[in-house]
Amino acid sequence: MEIPRKGRPNTWGVRTPLHFDKAQGKKIRYWIGREFPTKTAAEKALREWHSNYEAGKIAARSDMKLGDWLDKWLSNLRKEGTTVAGYETKIRLHIKPHIGSVKLCEVTDDTLDDLYRLLETAPCPTNKDKPLGAKSVRHIHNILSGALGAAVPKLIPANPAASAHPPTAREIRAQEQKYPTVDDGLTARFLATVWEPCGNRACDGGLTHHCLRDAPLWTVYAATGVRRSEALGMKWSLVHWEEGAIELGWVVVEEGNTYRLRKLTKDGDDNALIYVDQSVMNVLKWQKERQDAERARLGSAWMTLCSLATASSSTGARPEAPRTRRRFPPAGGPCERG
Repeated sequence: MEIPRKGRPNTWGVRTPLHFDKAQGKKIRYWIGREFPTKTAAEKALREWHSNYEAGKIAARSDMKLGDWLDKWLSNLRKEGTTVAGYETKIRLHIKPHIGSVKLCEVTDDTLDDLYRLLETAPCPTNKDKPLGAKSVRHIHNILSGALGAAVPKLIPANPAASAHPPTAREIRAQEQKYPTVDDGLTARFLATVWEPCGNRACDGGLTHHCLRDAPLWTVYAATGVRRSEALGMKWSLVHWEEGAIELGWVVVEEGNTYRLRKLTKDGDDNALIYVDQSVMNVLKWQKERQDAERARLGSAWMTLCSLATASSSTGARPEAPRTRRRFPPAGGPCERG
């Protein structure tokens, strides 16, 4: 179509044919351009549009912002509550403030690369005014990759995160801190210390006194190598006394400022079973006797704080509020939920 222009040569414009737009759910057509100098140039642009449309490279006509899409994607994400909470924090603090207002269809690999470099160099208020580490930036990339991949092909023709350049595994390893590990001798001395009664007048060898409350937990850690959340989720009903085994069926996870007991296995898998020697079973028997004695002493005031927590009276001490995201309430051995 020739478009008359005043004071300058006429230009040529071309529109798409009527086609279905997945984002709007209806048939539409729009201008490809109206400033082509010749009819030949306009026809060439139309041929290129047809080729890209057949190849699925034409982006949907949507004004949705990246931040809005991330909210929608997160609300429909089928993952554990702790995982979703972690995603929400990173999206709210590190993605939305920088590129949340960019249109979804305008996000490119360059947009993401600029974000990654910014996060790696600019001070972050939530990280003690230090830039984010390579591992955190890589996690943010993984979140964006999943969210943008879910928008293909309805809202965008391809995932721009696939061609972005997040921190590499080598860069992540270079920033990892090296932590010293304890040997058998140091472990034995540590356990001997935690099993030593305090000697106070109220101390009865740890049967009801709190001085040995955490000793069984540390023993289970050292003897089995289970995760912290798995040790806290152990239950008496899953201890196989005759077989000398502990069944791992529950974990204690942190969600915000609270803790929740949830199933460990997923998709119907069987619970993991770990076998321990008789010394560990003796520790568990001692812990059960300790809890039974404390339950009898407290009576109706007995409370179970979590799956692997020490019970207390309603007027007694409660677990200390967590100061970091890696701290769990004080615990002393397997117990059933109240």
